[in-house]
Formats: sequence, structure tokens, C-alpha cells
Amino acid sequence: MLKIITVTGLVLGGSVVLLSVLRHQLTMQTDSVELYAFAVAVLFTAYGVFIGRRASDASAQFQHPRTSGFNAQASGLSARELEVLALLTDGLSNQEIADRLFVSMNTVKTHLSSIYSKMNVRRRTEAVKRANEMGLTLNHPIG
Repeated sequence: MLKIITVTGLVLGGSVVLLSVLRHQLTMQTDSVELYAFAVAVLFTAYGVFIGRRASDASAQFQHPRTSGFNAQASGLSARELEVLALLTDGLSNQEIADRLFVSMNTVKTHLSSIYSKMNVRRRTEAVKRANEMGLTLNHPIG
């Protein structure tokens, strides 16, 4: 994470320097503003694709060890909902689940709402209890 923050800072700092140089050149020459705008747009698009792929790769690599062998269709929950449920049984907060899965807090809340609805429960503790009743042995230690 520190590496991404550092790279982001360097790219943004370099962009500020680049824009300053371009602005200076624009006042000294009569080059096309559109050309410079296009160059900056390409730079930021390439950087966005780079960051997006890194985040996508990191998200795809995560799968909670206790849900890897479980048939998601048998429970009526999606694979992602099973991951959220597994992290929920670990006692993680919504923010911690969001950080672990590289999603927003609203996405976690949406998954939890769907889980509660499918399991016919109202709160976290009931969901964990129902998971145990359904045979989702999520409380067993990882090993």
C-alpha cells in the first residue's frame, strides 16, 4: 500500500511539474493547447489503467481459506457473499472487511444486506449462528 501511495505521489508531483513546464511553453510559443491537453489525458489514462489492474489483481488473489472448498450454490449465497460472511465470523468490522476485499464500505453493506435477506436474519450475530446451523463451518480455525 505504501508503494502505491508513493508512486501516486510521484506521478502527481511529476504531473504538476509537467503542467508547469507546458504552461511556460504555451506562454513562450504558440503551440496547440489541445496537443498538451491530449498528452496530459494520455498520461493520466495510462496511470489509471495501471492502478486499476493492480487493484484488480490484488482483489482477485484474495479468497478466504474457509470458503475455498464450499459449494456456494448449496447455501444460496454467492461466492463473494460467502467471503464476506467468513470475514464477518472472524469478527471484522465493515471497514475491515472493505479493506480486506478492496471494496467500498457501501459494497460491504450491500453484501451484508443480501446475506441477511437470504439467511432470513436481522443482525451479524444471527447470521453467524445461522451459518453454523446451515453447516457452513466458518467458526473452525483455519488450518
